[in-house]
Amino acid sequence: MRPISTPAQQSWLATLSNVVAAASAILSGFVLVGWVWQIDWLTRLPVFSLPFTAEVASGFFVFALALLGLQLRARAMALRESQAATRKLSLVASKTDNLVIIASPTGMIEWVNESFERVLEYHLVDIIGKNPTQLVIGPETSVHAIRRIKAAIARGHGLSTDIVSYSKSGRKYHLHLEIQPVHNETGALDNFIAIAGDITSRVETERNLRHAKIEADNASRAKSEFLASMSHEIRTPMNGVIGMTSLLLDTPLNQEQRDCVSTIRTSGDALLTIINDILDFSKIESGKMELEKLPFELSVCIEDALDLFSVPAAAKDLELVYDVAPDVPAWIQGDITRLRQVLANLVNNAVKFTPAGSIAVKVRRSANSTTSPDAERVELVIAVEDTGIGIPADRLDRLFQPFSQVDSSTTRKYGGTGLGLVICQRLCSLMGGRITVTSTVGLGSTFQFSLVTEPVHTPPGWGLPELPLRLNYGDVLCVDDNVVMQSRLLTFFKVWGARPIIAPTVEAAMQRLAENPTPIAVVADHALLQTAEGEILRDYLCQAEIPALLLLSPGERLEDLAVFAGRRGVTTATKPVRTHALIRGVQALFDSPPDSLPPFVVPADTQLLASDIPLDILLVEDNAVNQKVALRFLDRLGYRADAVANGIEALNTLQTRTYHVILLDLQMPEMDGFETSREIRRRLRPEQQPKIIALTANALNGDRERCLAAGMDDYVTKPVKLLDIAQALRRQFAAGSRAPFSTYTRVSQS
Repeated sequence: MRPISTPAQQSWLATLSNVVAAASAILSGFVLVGWVWQIDWLTRLPVFSLPFTAEVASGFFVFALALLGLQLRARAMALRESQAATRKLSLVASKTDNLVIIASPTGMIEWVNESFERVLEYHLVDIIGKNPTQLVIGPETSVHAIRRIKAAIARGHGLSTDIVSYSKSGRKYHLHLEIQPVHNETGALDNFIAIAGDITSRVETERNLRHAKIEADNASRAKSEFLASMSHEIRTPMNGVIGMTSLLLDTPLNQEQRDCVSTIRTSGDALLTIINDILDFSKIESGKMELEKLPFELSVCIEDALDLFSVPAAAKDLELVYDVAPDVPAWIQGDITRLRQVLANLVNNAVKFTPAGSIAVKVRRSANSTTSPDAERVELVIAVEDTGIGIPADRLDRLFQPFSQVDSSTTRKYGGTGLGLVICQRLCSLMGGRITVTSTVGLGSTFQFSLVTEPVHTPPGWGLPELPLRLNYGDVLCVDDNVVMQSRLLTFFKVWGARPIIAPTVEAAMQRLAENPTPIAVVADHALLQTAEGEILRDYLCQAEIPALLLLSPGERLEDLAVFAGRRGVTTATKPVRTHALIRGVQALFDSPPDSLPPFVVPADTQLLASDIPLDILLVEDNAVNQKVALRFLDRLGYRADAVANGIEALNTLQTRTYHVILLDLQMPEMDGFETSREIRRRLRPEQQPKIIALTANALNGDRERCLAAGMDDYVTKPVKLLDIAQALRRQFAAGSRAPFSTYTRVSQS
């Protein structure tokens, strides 16, 4: 069937329609005459008394002709409308970019449009009467799709599918095919109409996107492997440095030696911060960062963060202080490690960009947070304020962009990777809050972030100890010129039950002493006593022998305290002042035994873990330094462990002896930790199976899952700390787990 588009075809169709209409009119006339004669016959019946005359018949005939004319006119209008619709549909079908096929009920081609002829290069005269599936089959055409098309046509059903088609010259096209059956008024199948859209460009785009995704995945995998390798190479020697310094700090040292060892330990931790930032950024970017939800004391978290920077702050004569509002819960539930990480990043930047002055951390409830002590959730706002160089307003937008810095020139004064604030922003978002910054050039900056958490009741034994009895009989004079420190001292002593009096200057302190010459105790910033104005207060304290707690800057020389030498009732605490240091200092003033202090340090009973849980332990570690560190840690816990250098040696050892626990490194020569774990699970009988704890420098997301899949029971990341090992052993042999026993039955060598 050719397209109905030429003038000759349209004229022929109109003539044919007129002839049909005329024939219909003639037939209608005969029918009308017969109808009139029937009326004449009916009038002869007795029922009808109406006379039937020629005039009456003529009237009926004229009326019938009028009705016939109306009918013919209506038919002509319907025909013209049908012709117009046909011309429009024919034009659309002929000119559309889609490929259009009209097929017989058996699926043979009757007509195709111009797009079909142009794209597939077949002319109607060449393919009329043929099955279209014969024209599209090629090397990549799906046989299943062709079968579906044939089955749909055989059943008279419609179909929607994608196929690969080929032109006459062999060019490949991707087509989206829609086949619809056309039925007449009786319901019989007249034709099939198939419309195919060219989706070759879309398919190619999708293929390119898939290819790009594969390349991106490969690049991401390569990056992850590189990060894992870098993590291992850095953490392995750092495990030795940090582990040995930890062991050294547990030995008798004088103050100078302890400061030196602490500096080594701090430097090692700082070096690890770089690799941790990169690893954390990689985890956050991939959406694999997960937060813990454990109870912790908020003030301890802040103090830990400030302690990391006490030495560099003291070197610049900066004061580090913090204050927690009284209505903030002392204990909250969340991820202490990630909160400390955010604080450490912000304090580190503050120290770096503050040449003089102070850095303060302030914690308060959000204005939108309920003040009820029984509230299930609370929003906290933590601000880190500094008196540094400030940030220009036009550069604030760079702060939270990866690998971007305010000063990115080659002559920049301050170092850094440009990831710290990005990580802070993402972590704050994970904790249910956000981070903002306000800054004034030359005056300083304030970074403020929020988090949503849950208050937790203070555990038994972790609250403030009993107030020394003598503090019930007088005031505690607090002399400090830092507003934040004043607020903290005021809150601390009020909560403890004492009566604090704040003096922001030496002059104010002397005025308070004039009003009350003998306060129960004095807490004073030693830096104020070293000024010219402070000599008066210092001499007064020495003469009056008032118990005094002096707050010292880190690294302050002992010669500076010579004036107090030989005098009882003087003790010191190093800034930034920890809460437990304040408590110990005050108790020392009154010779109170610190027996009720909360356990801020690792409980001593962890050193007796072997007596509580006797175990035979095998250490599998190829690095000699790390092997020495781990063995010394185990020795501190009371264990005498065996050590081998790789997985093959471990398997050989297990042929002659069995162990309760195997501490297993992952990256080793000869046989790595994963293969070693699988072999242990395969070779040993169930009653001989040990607990396997991965002890590795790998720290990427997914490493723990790989360890568990290889048959390991737990995972500890290097640098390993004594408490990490103790906690891992307790997790595996806690109440309800497999009961430990001292010795396995020895197995003869096969």
